[in-house]
Amino acid sequence: MSNLAFLFDVSIRTICYDIDILTALHPIETVRGKGGCVKLSDDYHSFQNILSDEQQEVLIEITPLLNKRQAIVVQELLRAYGSKRNMERIDGLII
Repeated sequence: MSNLAFLFDVSIRTICYDIDILTALHPIETVRGKGGCVKLSDDYHSFQNILSDEQQEVLIEITPLLNKRQAIVVQELLRAYGSKRNMERIDGLII
């Protein structure tokens, strides 16, 4: 936190307040000790997790019913905007 305070030329308390606010809105983790940091959760990517679990499930279910071009587009959407936990299923779709 002291590095962030120095970098942004603010107090450590300001950084603490900001992190508290960001933690309420985003999956932020703080790691203490040597090599500690403030970071986004390892399983979070800002470009992913846009599709809900139900939306992902429906897209995975209907993909075999689509023509090849449509299936490829759906698979690309799932890769770009789906959660990592579904990647194995998405990669396993027969297109």
